[in-house]
Amino acid sequence: KKNRTMADKEDVTSGSSGVGAGGGKKDPPKTTAVAAAPSAAAVVASSYDDDLALAKRAQAIESLTIVFGFPIQVAEQAVDAVGLDVTTCYNHILDQNLAPDSGGAIYPIDTCPHLTEQHVQVQADNLATILGGRPQDAPCSHPASNNKSEGKSGGLKQDTTQLDESCPSTENWMCLECGVVRCSRYQNGHGLVHWNETNNSSNNKNNTNNDNIPVEDEGHCLGVSFSDLSVWCHLCGAYVKSPTILGSILKQLESLKFAQIIELQSSTD
Repeated sequence: KKNRTMADKEDVTSGSSGVGAGGGKKDPPKTTAVAAAPSAAAVVASSYDDDLALAKRAQAIESLTIVFGFPIQVAEQAVDAVGLDVTTCYNHILDQNLAPDSGGAIYPIDTCPHLTEQHVQVQADNLATILGGRPQDAPCSHPASNNKSEGKSGGLKQDTTQLDESCPSTENWMCLECGVVRCSRYQNGHGLVHWNETNNSSNNKNNTNNDNIPVEDEGHCLGVSFSDLSVWCHLCGAYVKSPTILGSILKQLESLKFAQIIELQSSTD
């Protein structure tokens, strides 16, 4: 053993230095990559997001069922179809005839950008002439079946020879742009038809305002209900309010609607 040569020593030491007997390097041992486990903070954040989403969904369903009176199955179906916005769900339920409207609170917005002179052309002083009496007595004057297209003018009420006044008058609306009267979505939906047809009419292309400046084609998007004098914007999908723009119109409609009651009270005083 003492007489080993230097070559023998090099061979012995090479076995522990990663070099093979033939002088080549050995391949390093293979290792399997292990995915890092999510941190505790990530797990908590994910759980919080899930809980928040469930809470928002429950809140939307609760509003649709308790405030608006829709069945829970219908509320869940609407939320799954269009999302968590209650107004969007409400409109979806009515538009798809998933359930009748059972009433509920109305929350008008005051940020509607369509409350402009373009869309509110009806004048308070002309309402009695336009309606011909009490608002609640004005019939839905949608065009007869042989004249369904309304065009830009909206089929104004004076064209009585081609109108079909067969719809119930329990809940009619008046277009604030042209003064035409149409029934609500709860009846035959001619108010919605009126907006769609004025919005899609080829006659509405290249519209201009009073200053001859081109304006976006938006149709006759604003209507007032003769039932409760609320104002609806089809483009916003919401009830809207503006005392400055709508105040005189609503006050005059209220006066016309309750004129007989006011006269009766005055005569008995």
